[in-house]
Amino acid sequence: PSKIAAGLHFSVVCAEDQPRMALSTDKPGQDFGTSISQMYADTCAYWPRGVVPDAFYTVPVSASPLLLLSGGLDPVTPVRHGARMAKALGPNALHVVVPNAGHGVMPLDCMRDVLFRFIDTPDDAAALAVDASCAKNIPRASTFVPVARAGGAAPSCCHRLSSAGSTARFLNRAAS
Repeated sequence: PSKIAAGLHFSVVCAEDQPRMALSTDKPGQDFGTSISQMYADTCAYWPRGVVPDAFYTVPVSASPLLLLSGGLDPVTPVRHGARMAKALGPNALHVVVPNAGHGVMPLDCMRDVLFRFIDTPDDAAALAVDASCAKNIPRASTFVPVARAGGAAPSCCHRLSSAGSTARFLNRAAS
């Protein structure tokens, strides 16, 4: 079972993100194709949602240090999105990119340690100078290929791999 509360997820995405997709300056599908964005468009066409005020989308310059983390292989929030946010947030934004990681870099030991050091610094200047060089040393994760059962069938846990096939093919091409 998924750990994502699908109803909440679609309520947020369909209210906050999908209505603004037409305003995007990114070329559709430039990273991983358009199948995921099409799924959201189809779902959000019928999903009940609230209205988000325009002020929700403004990003004020931050008076306090902020740590932004991006995975270089993230198909959901590419590095360029983190870079845009860092620019909008101003000089107190520290954007760290983990070149060989995807979405969700916090579980990586190195990045957990960077976060702890960032929070534990004695002042703002030290927070913005925190050493995050370990991010460049994180190796690329290997591609997951399920072990086939006798007779060649994939285990039941892996029957949905075809939906991730295009992402796996992209990552394999990018690695070579």
